[in-house]
Amino acid sequence: MPRLKSNGKFLRCKVCKKEFWVGSTRLEQYHVHTCSWECRKLWCNGLYLQTQKIILLYTKKEKSINQISFILFNKRRWTQSIKSVLENNKIQIRHRDFYCQGIKNPNYKRGYYITKNGYKRLNKEFDYKLEHRYIIEKYLNRKLKKNEQVHHLNGNKLDNRLENLALLTPKKHGKYHSKQYNSWREMYQNRIVDLEKKLIKRSE
Repeated sequence: MPRLKSNGKFLRCKVCKKEFWVGSTRLEQYHVHTCSWECRKLWCNGLYLQTQKIILLYTKKEKSINQISFILFNKRRWTQSIKSVLENNKIQIRHRDFYCQGIKNPNYKRGYYITKNGYKRLNKEFDYKLEHRYIIEKYLNRKLKKNEQVHHLNGNKLDNRLENLALLTPKKHGKYHSKQYNSWREMYQNRIVDLEKKLIKRSE
């Protein structure tokens, strides 16, 4: 390694194991253990000692960074530090969508889970397809086109019986749903009824 102009020596970081140069004045004043500020934070809170556990929980058990933080420290404040430990060990950070697919989704119910829009999405065996589209595809024995939409006749998005499904174009589908909003009075009355039903359920 090339010599630097100031007096000092090379040390090995106790966290990331990299070699770094430290000047003599800094060595005289401080006990130097780490190469950077990020490694220093890991050294101070002792997180580097949990490296093997963090890697095991993240790679083998597929826990999220937030879950690891609660498992090891019962706090959420160490998420950024845990992320830096994984990056120092050259482990690729997963996207958060990984924890919303199939069984990992909190809304998973025996082979499907319910999306934010209220539809059933099937598991990995069916390529995470929406159930109502999958049923129509199976009935027609072909894949649906992008301009083909499936409508629930009774308005219940979870009722995916074949007799309750109709194949429509986007224009017809849009017109069908726009009928309920032609009258502002009816729209607000329906919303009030729905809210009253929710309040009754909660009180029970």
